[in-house]
Amino acid sequence: VIDDGSADGSIAEAEAADLSELVPSHHWADLLLKHRDARGSVIAAVILEVQLSADEDKRYTWPLYHAVLRNELRCPCCLLVVAPFPGVARWSTEVVDSGQPGSIFRPVVLGPPLIPRVLSRRAARQNPELALLSVAAHGRNSEDVRLLEAGMAAVDTYQDEQRLAYQQFVWNNLSEVLRAALEANVEFDLEEYRSPAIRKAVIELR
Repeated sequence: VIDDGSADGSIAEAEAADLSELVPSHHWADLLLKHRDARGSVIAAVILEVQLSADEDKRYTWPLYHAVLRNELRCPCCLLVVAPFPGVARWSTEVVDSGQPGSIFRPVVLGPPLIPRVLSRRAARQNPELALLSVAAHGRNSEDVRLLEAGMAAVDTYQDEQRLAYQQFVWNNLSEVLRAALEANVEFDLEEYRSPAIRKAVIELR
């Protein structure tokens, strides 16, 4: 999404999008992706929002997310909206008038036609970022357990805090059918998934 001109050795990492020190808690985004160079410095960042319906409040919070993160990191930043429903995707592409003459804000929007369904574990391990976007774009409208399997295979390519962040991200973007598959422990070992939020939800619903 961002051309940061990074050299070989750079890495991407995920974090829970907690901007609570700078932004009130009710304005948190869904996920924050940071791209670091070989020295560990953040050289680019992406705020990822999953948008399920038109929400006029986002005309104000999206520019806020972007401005706060750009000020904090002092590097190129982008707001990426994943909209699983075509009408919401069209709404999300509309220009946001900031109120400052000559200044507008337009998020980058990925709708369902632009995001393929990743349905194999092998493909997910080869391209975990695409597999996670696939879950975000299609997971709430899908009954295909392969989508869940691919999403969890993508999660398994990460470690520690990144893995926890992505576990929660997948859980948040599953349909009731796919959540039920995970709750029933279909082809999954619950202990393998360490996110307290996922384990708590599964245990409560059993």
